[in-house]
Order: sequence, then C-alpha cells, then structure tokens
Amino acid sequence: MLEALGFAARWVDLIMLCVTTVSYNFLINGTPSGEVVPTRGIRQGDPLSPYLFIMCAEGLSLLLQKAQTQGSIHGCRVARAAPPVSHLFFADDSLLFFRANAQEAGTTVHREEVMAVLGVDQAPNFGKYLGLPAFVGRNKRAVFSYIEDKIKQRVGSWNKKLLSQAGKEILLKSVAQVMPTFSMSVFLLPESVCLSIERTMNRFWWGSGTDRRIHWNAWDRLCIPKKFGGLGFKDLRAFNLAMLGKQA
Repeated sequence: MLEALGFAARWVDLIMLCVTTVSYNFLINGTPSGEVVPTRGIRQGDPLSPYLFIMCAEGLSLLLQKAQTQGSIHGCRVARAAPPVSHLFFADDSLLFFRANAQEAGTTVHREEVMAVLGVDQAPNFGKYLGLPAFVGRNKRAVFSYIEDKIKQRVGSWNKKLLSQAGKEILLKSVAQVMPTFSMSVFLLPESVCLSIERTMNRFWWGSGTDRRIHWNAWDRLCIPKKFGGLGFKDLRAFNLAMLGKQA
C-alpha cells in the first residue's frame, strides 16, 4: 500500500522495520522477565498505528469504489435519487453493501482465500453488535428470544416467599420491564415475545413460592395507571411503539 501511494523503497523498509522489530518486557513482582517477541504488530500506543490503519482502509475504499464504477458491485441506495453506498468503515469494523448473489460476493471477498490465510472458521451466526442482533431475518421470534430468556432467568432467580407485593412491584418495574428497553428503542419486537415476557411477569406477580395462585385480574388491567385503578405496569407492545415513535 505504501508503494502504491508513491513512498520510496527506503522509507517503506524503515516503516516495516518498526512493525517487525517489536519486543516486550514484563514486570513480575517488580522484576523484569525475559524478552517477548511477538510475530507481528507494533507497540501499544505507537503513533504510527493510526496512519497505517488509515492508509490500508483508504486503499480498500478505493478498490471498492473502482469495483462499483466498473459495475462489478452495486451499492445500497436509501432512495432512488440517492448515491449508492458500497461500504462503511468504523473504528474496527467494515460494512460492505452489494447484491446478494454469488457473482458480487465473489468480487468483493474471496471467502475461502481469507479463511485459508487467517485460519478462521465461518461464524455459525451473525452474533450481536453493541448488544443488539447484527442481522434480523424472517424468524424474528428466534432472533429476539435472548431477551425473553434473560428476563425469565432474572425473574426466576427471585425468591417469591421473601417478597411482599410491594417488593414484587418494585422488582418488576425497576428490573424486568427495563431490561428490553434498549432493544425496543431500535427494533419492533414480535408480539409473541412481548406476550411471553408479560406472562412471565404476571406469573411472578400472582405466584407464591411453588404454589400457583389464582390470577384475579388480567395483565392488561394491571397495566392501567394507578390513578385509574391499575398498578401502572407497562404494556410492552405499546411501550415498544412509543420508543420507536420517539426515535422517529
């Protein structure tokens, strides 16, 4: 990349010496240990690091722009008249946008070659980014089931015998109902997930130890504000819509 940008060979060699001649020493109980030589990388906090990162990212960006100009890939448009976006670069992440076919995927990334060089396996799922699912497909219930499982696990860990009704109310409002707030501010959760979470909270509210007690009121009545005779619990579906409306 340095050679492509026109740097002299001597300068490139000096830069590579900075990258390949790194060594570390550790203090164990105040005594320096033996020298550790990593296989690659530069020293932590090295001022060279951001420059090299930006140069490589710029080279990748130019290659993607060239592929888009040649018609090898087609970026994503937010509107018909908007310019296409083929990639977005963040601090340590790269998002590529192209048509979902084998031809454009092969133009952008040769997956087998990357896997062979880095020695990594293909991830079984897309995982999460900043605590939210990175990809939401058709089966939204399965994608957001982790919220339901976390709330069930948390509610199941509370001892009903040692809690009064007031204590249950505080726990449900301050913990259980707050846990899905972040996800609800970004995604519209399936109604089945909201209903399942509400059933979990309803069973906890009316339950007493191992015995199952009668539910004297439906959950929607408990969600009515206190000044109108309810208990002020959240209707999760309405709360989800309100959070998304606030974003809009």
